Amino acid sequence: MRHHRRDVLDVSGLDASQRMRLLEHEAGELANDAQKASGQQPEGKDRIPQGCSGALVHDDVITSHTSSQGRHGQKYPDTHSALQSAYDDVQARADRGELVLGRGHGRCAEVSLISDRLHELGRTESISTTDDARRALAGSKIYTVAVGEQFDNDGNKVAHGSYLPPCRSCGPVLEALGVGLHS
Repeated sequence: MRHHRRDVLDVSGLDASQRMRLLEHEAGELANDAQKASGQQPEGKDRIPQGCSGALVHDDVITSHTSSQGRHGQKYPDTHSALQSAYDDVQARADRGELVLGRGHGRCAEVSLISDRLHELGRTESISTTDDARRALAGSKIYTVAVGEQFDNDGNKVAHGSYLPPCRSCGPVLEALGVGLHS
């Protein structure tokens, strides 16, 4: 799997507005880093010419991650079971004709960001259902930008590094989990 991530940041000394500025900065810098990466890179530092870059702030940390892209024979990230349940619900709703899936269903930056956070939180608390995940992620915010030129849900072009709203799959999942959007 190809993806790019930055180191976790401790934001315990920052106020809310400083955290939001840093959230935007991290998502944008990750988009630039991922697009510029070249040659042999360590795991998690792959070149991502197009996709989505995001940052999540929760409690006193900011994490950042790009969308995931497959390589022949490689699997996608180990999605936390509570998050997978939310995406399975979106898939079921799409199968019933209630909504249209996003292009990257299950591979977006939001998946890796939230899944990584839930795995980390799961070390100290039990998180097995969507309701558990919602409680665990209370107060979190996410910010996503385009890596390369992308298109939003309405078909409008979104320039590299510009805010990219959640896709049609991630939007309902973020709502179900109570993860706020910073735009």
